[in-house]
Amino acid sequence: MNQNVLRQFLVGVSVRLYVPIEVRDGKQPGVFGGYLVDIGVNAADSEAARVYAGEKIRDGIVEWPESDCAEIHLSDINPDIAKHCRNPEQAGVWYMGSRFLFVTPASRRGQSLTVDSAEKPGH
Repeated sequence: MNQNVLRQFLVGVSVRLYVPIEVRDGKQPGVFGGYLVDIGVNAADSEAARVYAGEKIRDGIVEWPESDCAEIHLSDINPDIAKHCRNPEQAGVWYMGSRFLFVTPASRRGQSLTVDSAEKPGH
């Protein structure tokens, strides 16, 4: 396959926040330790798509084993998402969906994040 031909991917990214969000309201108190977000990408292959998507995450660590990446056809996805891909010949991110927070599993609460400086925001 010609490596110069870009394809569209939807990367479902699971992010573990550097700083969890604690919610203390009466309805659903808890600690939100991460979020899920869909990212639309133009890339030559799924590895490149993951790189582009990962570069957009600055507030936590991408949990790649919990994430997925699928090649898509713009005509097969929600038109409200597809319309964001205005230039399919340009590599990079063309869509970022809403973040869906998730509660940190009890087994992981209190774990410290040991992160190389290259993975921290601003480095």
